Amino acid sequence: MSTSVLENARLGLGHLLEIEDAETKYWQHRATHEVDLGQHPFGLEVGIGPREVKLVANPLHTEPSVQGMLLCIQQTLRDYSPTNVSKFRLRIIRAETVKDFRDQNKYVHQVYFELTRRFESFICGGCNDCTGAGGYGRRRLESVFELVGLIHDIAVENIVVPRIEAQEGIALIHRQYAAFEKERSAA
Repeated sequence: MSTSVLENARLGLGHLLEIEDAETKYWQHRATHEVDLGQHPFGLEVGIGPREVKLVANPLHTEPSVQGMLLCIQQTLRDYSPTNVSKFRLRIIRAETVKDFRDQNKYVHQVYFELTRRFESFICGGCNDCTGAGGYGRRRLESVFELVGLIHDIAVENIVVPRIEAQEGIALIHRQYAAFEKERSAA
């Protein structure tokens, strides 16, 4: 195993352990931030059987999104038993947005993290492959996904969604979240 993989796994463990009172926060977060998307925003397969596809927080805000995903991962790991390890998967989705001004042969990506377990998939937005908060959020979740994959011997899937499909998926996510916010503020 390479040093960089182990170092990322160690960083990932640290990010998971930094959340105190995770059980209560998990349920509070779900009640106040979670949005049912109805379908996978990028048209990706989510598994066999009925699945709910949920957005864990506002896709425009990195920190609540990352915290929501960390809480979902913690809950999944708390519910772990050797008989259900094959019932979850991890996927990193890189949605192409615009050409990178530094290299016109590459795209800048909105990065989404997906945790699929038994009957539901959780998607986290708010990350990107740039510098700043979105890049920091991406690095945090990449290290956590790498850690969980390493510990549970699960390959972390990496998907790149081409620009046109990415725009449609991103628009769906934003429409669903805007509708959620409108409904929540009207209540």
